[in-house]
Amino acid sequence: MITGREAIRGFWRDLVEGGNVKSAALTSVDVIPAEDAVIEIGKATIVAEGGSMDVKYVVCWREENGQWKWHVDIWNTNA
Repeated sequence: MITGREAIRGFWRDLVEGGNVKSAALTSVDVIPAEDAVIEIGKATIVAEGGSMDVKYVVCWREENGQWKWHVDIWNTNA
């Protein structure tokens, strides 16, 4: 589990640099209103120098000061 903005930035920076990631294409599969939040279920393809990886994800978005912000998420590779 990774928490905090700096740790999250570091994780993605290391993945992009170390894995030679070239692109990531995200697609929402479903978006569900949930009281003061929105739940997004999706899939993504991450393309790196050595090939591609398909993943699935769930994101909880929350509105803060009129802007929707990524509150919490989880993702993993397709089995």
